[in-house]
Amino acid sequence: AAADRALRLEQSGAGLAAALRGLGQGSMPWLGARLGELGCEVLWVAGERDPRYRALAEEGAAACAQGRLLVLPAGHNVVAERPQELAQAVRGL
Repeated sequence: AAADRALRLEQSGAGLAAALRGLGQGSMPWLGARLGELGCEVLWVAGERDPRYRALAEEGAAACAQGRLLVLPAGHNVVAERPQELAQAVRGL
């Protein structure tokens, strides 16, 4: 956690803003209407303290024929906050 924080503090505001503009959710086309076409199991993961992404995960899981929802006791960064639980869920696919 400390190393991750140190790395994040080294980043510039301008660089982060550019990354968000070019790679952020707003720059991606919405494909939600096509989720029902997925023919495989899909695991949607969100942290319980991240209401925006939790709602998106709930909607996505409901839209997929084989959608599963995993809400973990975490914020936005589930991978960093709950790595063991996430790894166990992915291995279970």
